[in-house]
Amino acid sequence: MHSDIFVTLNAYQQSDLSFVESEWLALEKKSNSTFFLTWAWVGPWLIQLCNKQQSFYLLCAKKEEEIVGLSIIVKKNRKVLGLFNIQQWWLNRSGDELLDQCWIEENNFLMAANNEADIQQAMLRYIQNSDTWTEFIIGMSDQSTIDCFSSLSVDSYILHDDKGYKLTYQNIKNSEQYTQSVLSRNTRQKLKQSEKLLSKDGTLTIKSLSTSEDKLKHIDVIASLHIKRWEDTLTPSGFTNNDFKRIFTKVIQSEDVEILYLVQKEKSLGYLIFFLYGDKVSFYLSALTSNSDNKIKLGMLFHQKAMMYYLGLGFTEYDFLAGDARYKKSLTNNFYCQQIVCFYRQKFILITEKWLKKLKNKIKSFLQ
Repeated sequence: MHSDIFVTLNAYQQSDLSFVESEWLALEKKSNSTFFLTWAWVGPWLIQLCNKQQSFYLLCAKKEEEIVGLSIIVKKNRKVLGLFNIQQWWLNRSGDELLDQCWIEENNFLMAANNEADIQQAMLRYIQNSDTWTEFIIGMSDQSTIDCFSSLSVDSYILHDDKGYKLTYQNIKNSEQYTQSVLSRNTRQKLKQSEKLLSKDGTLTIKSLSTSEDKLKHIDVIASLHIKRWEDTLTPSGFTNNDFKRIFTKVIQSEDVEILYLVQKEKSLGYLIFFLYGDKVSFYLSALTSNSDNKIKLGMLFHQKAMMYYLGLGFTEYDFLAGDARYKKSLTNNFYCQQIVCFYRQKFILITEKWLKKLKNKIKSFLQ
């Protein structure tokens, strides 16, 4: 039962980071967390949060004086109707778009592996019993996690909704089985054509960057390629954001981060950045050179080669994470959903805000 789990919420600041790190790392060893709940991810984000003079709260669950659950809570005021402040609680996020551009996914509490359901319920009970928050934001999280957090309030709305695609290697032993059982005829033709056209200029080889020193040597090239790819779009590269760049530069130094690059005649054609945690490979970011021939699907081909590379290393999943891109669907055999959800308490001011938004949309629709 979770009645014997004691939960506290205490304020921390930059001078407390070493303590938080030691407690987080100790619990991490006892958990079945994803990479996004490891200190390798949370730590760099938290350091940058503190560098901007923002405080944070540590939600801590203990059982018989042993820490069994942790998460970061950032409290933020939101002004409603330009006049009234309400308090938001953000889970492992800050509510600041620049600080959060390194999007956390698979968000949840960090919990000891042997009693997750009770730990989660105890932590949720503590949050639910607190009367200071009006909105609680969690995500990106999968549906099962969102369902658990729905105990906080019957009222919620979705801030962001996205699909994710992944390849499960079950019953796939080699490249031939993958090609025949997963890829459509059209996808096979595109990959074959891309490799044929690219190979005219030399053999394609995948190389790995796994040491911190090697990864840092390439980060400026990766940033440059990524900025060029996303400039003049609605979603510019995170590398134009100093918060993102500082956080991500620390993240990639983790031993759980590997960078693959595709080489042809000593020239790199592009980079793929992965989180390797447990038996799962998670793709986070690509930086590819441009090609004038639209018949060449460099990204798709690179991913197909990376999938076979990690199959050979014994991983069981290759996860593209959130992002409903067509090429991801073409290369995989499973999909799932992740969301950012705001749970809120019924307050008169929020009811008024919601009503005014509906009225505004009706007027806008009528005028159009």
